[in-house]
Amino acid sequence: QGGRTIVPSSAPGSLTPQLADCFQGMASKKLFVGSLPDGIQESLISQEFGKYGQIEDIFVKQGCEATRQWAFVTFARPDDAQRAKDATDRLLQFPGSDRPCDVMLAKHQGMFGQDPINSGYAEAPQSAGWDDTSYGNASYMAPAAYASPQY
Repeated sequence: QGGRTIVPSSAPGSLTPQLADCFQGMASKKLFVGSLPDGIQESLISQEFGKYGQIEDIFVKQGCEATRQWAFVTFARPDDAQRAKDATDRLLQFPGSDRPCDVMLAKHQGMFGQDPINSGYAEAPQSAGWDDTSYGNASYMAPAAYASPQY
């Protein structure tokens, strides 16, 4: 049997309320905010981005190189995140910064695409190089060192 084409009964371009809720849950709620001034406080980010909707989470990356400070801002609603992005990207300049911040929808939205960064899953430690001690003294075995499968 060939494939079937399912034609929705509603008018083209319109969604049922159930489908709209489903797509709303898939939209991006988390923003990446780059080009922040060194030592920026979470409260200042909250004050500026809070103008666009309820914020669920703010994560400011610590220990960045000078002029490479960044943060994630997670909104409660995807449309608030989009509105904040549209209103601030390359327009909002924080005190102490030499240029406006770069704001974009985060590529990785967390578990199932929507959860705040600290959604209950451990995050791998970030380091400049491989450090076995940070992984409980686990050692790295190159793929060539794996045993060949016996068939």
